[in-house]
Amino acid sequence: MRQWMMGTVISVLLLFTACTKTEVIEVPVEKDSSEETADTLNDNTSDEGTSTPISTTPQTISGKVVDGYIRNAFACIDLNNNNECDGEEVYTKTDSTGGYALIVPGSTDLSSARVLVSGGVDNSTGKPFIAIMKAPLPGGAGENIFVTPLTTVVVARVDRNKDKEVQSKSLKALNDESVVNQAIADVASSLGLNSSVITKDPIATGDALLLSVTLQVQKTIEVLAEAEKASGETNRTKATARIALALAEQFDGTIRAFDAIVDDAVKSDALSQKTALENTKLLAQTMAKKVALV
Repeated sequence: MRQWMMGTVISVLLLFTACTKTEVIEVPVEKDSSEETADTLNDNTSDEGTSTPISTTPQTISGKVVDGYIRNAFACIDLNNNNECDGEEVYTKTDSTGGYALIVPGSTDLSSARVLVSGGVDNSTGKPFIAIMKAPLPGGAGENIFVTPLTTVVVARVDRNKDKEVQSKSLKALNDESVVNQAIADVASSLGLNSSVITKDPIATGDALLLSVTLQVQKTIEVLAEAEKASGETNRTKATARIALALAEQFDGTIRAFDAIVDDAVKSDALSQKTALENTKLLAQTMAKKVALV
């Protein structure tokens, strides 16, 4: 009898053990915030393991437009580099001292964008500003991004170097710091200036040489633009961009007299087709304007 009861108890225990092994109870575990953040980052991770978070914080780009200070000018972020402030591009107007501030969405790609300025009135002369000026954005958004004649030729030098990159297929973004810094160094060396001042406010620095060279470059661009207009170019924006490229071609880091730089620029293929006599007259006009300015 006792043996039979022991056998029964053992059978019941074995049955109970078997049942407990087949029933699995899951207890939900609440994730902490760090785990959720990791999951979110993983969702934005490429197959190579590189995270690509999308910023939603607006980016502000601000500074001044300086030839003299240019008031009431249009300033925009030229995203497609067509030298125009298109309707979908963020724009503003400069204040009474040439100041501007542009706020773009955090997701905006600024890797090849430039600040573009046109129109307005030059505070130093009281006359309309009829050219365009540009500035690169090697550090992306930020403050104290001055738009001047020198930053304009820096942009043109970057574009000129970009053409060579296309040929060699060693492509980099237009605002890649190494690309912009090389262009700044070329322009500075050619004009006998220190690289550190090229992107500065030429008036606020109190640097007489910097201001003089800045005004020479701008006056040259204006005179050449007039000559291009006389040659049949009706679009001043295109003429200005072409002239900046012609000058940038000469800013190769070799120190030369400014007269020689302009002489070679007006004879380059970048400008409209003109005879040698027309080039000579153009050079004489440019030099006369430059001497009168200084």
